[in-house]
Amino acid sequence: MTQRNRTSSIFTAAVLFIVSIAVSITAVYTWLPYADAKLKIREHYELWRSGKELSEPVISERVLYNAEGSAVISEIQMNLSIPDTLHEAAEAAIAPLSDKERQNSLISYVPENTRLIGISEKDDYIFIDLSEEMESAGEEAYMEIASSLSLSTSFRKLIFMIEGTPVYEII
Repeated sequence: MTQRNRTSSIFTAAVLFIVSIAVSITAVYTWLPYADAKLKIREHYELWRSGKELSEPVISERVLYNAEGSAVISEIQMNLSIPDTLHEAAEAAIAPLSDKERQNSLISYVPENTRLIGISEKDDYIFIDLSEEMESAGEEAYMEIASSLSLSTSFRKLIFMIEGTPVYEII
């Protein structure tokens, strides 16, 4: 092997090594928020599970749609274990239609029986983890939830997870 070929091989190996380190660092910083959000969601879920029912029902607003497909703000009454705005907004967004909403012919694109596994917030990012029923949902269901959340909180990015796996982002 000539000196030139050996130098070229060493240079190529060094470049590949640097690129692999850069890719690894990028992967860690890309997935780090998800890992942190999963921990926070678990903490929030445990807190919620151990909570006591509120004596007073909570009235929340959410976005639904009328027969023409126009967005409508609807109020829903709920009993929650944790009286925090983010959890309240998420529960309202995925709640089944009330009798009054059905009588008014309102529509929700969120699949029935969808459950909130957890929700957390970090640096203007909201991570919302939903049950597997959302796997059959279309983009309009995610937009409906995002619109409902935006009524009570602000965010730069909303990351949806199904059973802990990131599936959809809204910026």
